[in-house]
Amino acid sequence: MLSVRIGHQKILDHLILGAAPLCEKDMQLEHASIVPVVSETWNALCDDLLERNIHGAFLPIPMAVDMFDAGIDICLLMLAHRSGRIFLQSRTPTTLASLQNKSILLSSEYSVDNMVLHRFFASADFHFDKFQPDAPEFVRQPNVIQEIVPCSVMLQMMEIDEKQDIAGCIMCQPFASECMDHGMASMLCTTDDLWQDHPCCGFVLHKDVLEEYPLAVEEILSVFCESAWQLHQLQTDEYSPEIASAAGEFLNQDVQKIHEFLSSSKINFSPDRLIPEQKALEVIVSYMSREMKLLPERTNMDGFLITEPLKNILEKFAQTH
Repeated sequence: MLSVRIGHQKILDHLILGAAPLCEKDMQLEHASIVPVVSETWNALCDDLLERNIHGAFLPIPMAVDMFDAGIDICLLMLAHRSGRIFLQSRTPTTLASLQNKSILLSSEYSVDNMVLHRFFASADFHFDKFQPDAPEFVRQPNVIQEIVPCSVMLQMMEIDEKQDIAGCIMCQPFASECMDHGMASMLCTTDDLWQDHPCCGFVLHKDVLEEYPLAVEEILSVFCESAWQLHQLQTDEYSPEIASAAGEFLNQDVQKIHEFLSSSKINFSPDRLIPEQKALEVIVSYMSREMKLLPERTNMDGFLITEPLKNILEKFAQTH
């Protein structure tokens, strides 16, 4: 049996991994066991993947694409969720005019969060980017300044922002709820309001693990499908109390909070929506290369997306659920 080490963060986006131990126990796997490996930052998670301290990870899709293009032989097998992030405004109600020279906090530059905000501001002819203090005069400085910090640090920064230099942030749960509960910000919208049902994080795996241990990978994907289905049920009245408890334990929250997170964030765990789509990937890569200049113009994605294992599992899954 292969013990598959999977990197993640303790956030709502990665809840299919958080609920996986309960499903794994019920399913009695023969070829694999799942070993969650928590990281506090995206950089640490990428380093673990690069150094092969882990077999796979839950990563923002643009970040995974960038690693693959740089030569890291990983593949995208499954989305972890769709939508689910919260766009918060600071204590002072935000208008577009009031955003001039203010900062918005993001947890990663290589994220769909960044893309949807860039597209939103571009539609209003606002330039959203990092401030470049040493740039030549002809370089256009941003109207709205992008700052990249972990979600846990966002809380600290917004709490001490006496000059109100921070206009808002995009956060995942449970950090967004904590920020609102302490009166540091209020909800402006969700990322789903900016791009409906968008992909966000995905499950990536070193490709040689898939090639050498296909049955183990099949079992892991089956567990994630079961976990996703039960979490999707948690958004209805027909759910298992055990899955609610598992979700609460993973996020260190009570069950009522879990229900609030699922509802307010518009996150989607429906298993049939967790198949990655080539078209959506192309939209992300095209925009982040041509408009944002973050990814190379000719970003290589050949062999990055592998969906057949998940499609085969979901075909069987549909017969029993």
